[in-house]
Amino acid sequence: MSIFSNIFKTTDFNSSNSLQEFSCFADFFDHKYYAFSKATKRRSQLELYVFDKHIRPIFGQKTLAEITSQDLDLWMTAQLEAGYKPATVNKHSSMLNRILNIAVQWGYLDTNPFKAVVIKKLPTGDYMQRFLTHTEIKSLLSACKRSTHPFLHLFVKLLLLTGARKSELRLAKWTCIDLQKGELFVAVSKSGRSRTVVLSKKALAVLEQVKLRSEGSGPADHPGQLGVRQPPHGPTLHQLAYCVF
Repeated sequence: MSIFSNIFKTTDFNSSNSLQEFSCFADFFDHKYYAFSKATKRRSQLELYVFDKHIRPIFGQKTLAEITSQDLDLWMTAQLEAGYKPATVNKHSSMLNRILNIAVQWGYLDTNPFKAVVIKKLPTGDYMQRFLTHTEIKSLLSACKRSTHPFLHLFVKLLLLTGARKSELRLAKWTCIDLQKGELFVAVSKSGRSRTVVLSKKALAVLEQVKLRSEGSGPADHPGQLGVRQPPHGPTLHQLAYCVF
């Protein structure tokens, strides 16, 4: 049986039966789209979270054909009134637009109502990147040191020294670290591509502290990941980060 047998089925997408197969939008998402999302996307759980929180309560019980462009405009403005930032609302609408486009491509919907919306995209203004000041960094690290969690200070310090994303450090393995070159290889970054994170001498020193502290901390579920070199003991940074965040 094909791995896609539960996602796609042989059907005439131009027939009226395909348009009427699902009783509501939530049914389409749960039994058709989400299976496709899990098979093709790295962060399918995020789509499920956004759908459950922001889309299902409003559109879940409507049929695909009942969702109108006016509904979509009102949904976006309601999120703004609820305090969500324009950039966040744009992400939600982009996801819903993508789902409806796929419904059209698969023959479950005649036309995507997003084609007729008034709000195409909310203005977000110019992006301004902000860095922590020295005072803020000292305050942050000081607060981490006061934490009872034994690895919080080291983890946050690594984030500051490398500029790496939290997930990149959390999922990193010792085999991805080249101590001679001072580099951490990230096989799959947020963009979906690989990248290399430069490790300074200070960052390497912190990693050494992580290794030494973790070796006597207990059993590991993911041998080889940061926090455990090749050892029989010590939690991984993957485990540690989940405890902290």
